Amino acid sequence: MPLTTAHCSHSIPAKAVQWIHGLLGGPAPVLPAPAERRTLSRHPLRLTLRVSGQTQAEIIAHTLNVSAEGLFIEMLQPAPPPGSILRLQFVPPRQGGSLEEIIAVVARTTSGKSHGVGVQILEGISHPEALRLYKARLP
Repeated sequence: MPLTTAHCSHSIPAKAVQWIHGLLGGPAPVLPAPAERRTLSRHPLRLTLRVSGQTQAEIIAHTLNVSAEGLFIEMLQPAPPPGSILRLQFVPPRQGGSLEEIIAVVARTTSGKSHGVGVQILEGISHPEALRLYKARLP
């Protein structure tokens, strides 16, 4: 029996199922944009990240602000649509840290002089060591 979102009892595992289907050649996962639910303060912090996804070619980008739940990423090209799943890796990565990636969903996008995305971190499917290293950098 194929794995479906019906097998999941919580929204994060359901997102993981859709993301995995996308990695295995299924349709690109585009999820409904999450509602505004920020509960933690954002802090200005510039981190360099490698960003990629099903609908996003790999690029190097920088954060504008961060919190334990998410971050805002500045991009030079148009941003992927809300609901897109992104893989985020620190640059430079820790030695041997190629698997340490944070998985996030695009919550909102901006355009104009610069492009950017506000992303919500999906803790249940992100690499635990990458989350620990990310949170250790927060003010």
